[in-house]
Order: sequence, then C-alpha cells, then structure tokens
Amino acid sequence: MAKKPLKRLSDLLLTIQCSFGFRPKRSMHGALQRIRKTVNEGSIYWVVDVDITGYFDNIPHDKLMALVEQRISDRRILKLIRKWL
Repeated sequence: MAKKPLKRLSDLLLTIQCSFGFRPKRSMHGALQRIRKTVNEGSIYWVVDVDITGYFDNIPHDKLMALVEQRISDRRILKLIRKWL
C-alpha cells in the first residue's frame, strides 16, 4: 500500500546526479569513473568522502520535514516519515 508513494518519495529526495550510493543502476565503478573524468577535465581539484552514520539523528527534523512537505502532500506518508525520524 505505502510502497508506491515511498518509491516516489525516495526518487524525489535522491535525484542528485552525483549520488552513487545505493542508487539503481549505479555502482562504485561508475562513481570512480565520474571522479576520474571530472578530475582529468581540470574542473575539480579535490574529492571529499563523508561518513553519514547517524546523519538523520543530528539534523533538525522540523526543517527536514518542511522540505519534504514541499514535495509530498499526503498526510499519511508524512506521518509515516515522522515515525521513522
């Protein structure tokens, strides 16, 4: 029942083109290829790797939900997301 709206939510929230972690049809090899290409073009000079363990425990949930509510209007889905946080 909630699977389809949650899939839409994940697609909306994870549309960043440089994201390779846990994305369909993306891999570590693709990420490395993108990094090599970008560095070789000279448009980037450094790469940052960040461990986001506990990320959602440390961000203001009210601000996060305000951003989610701009994309999702179904109150049932918003309530479910609040429970996860």
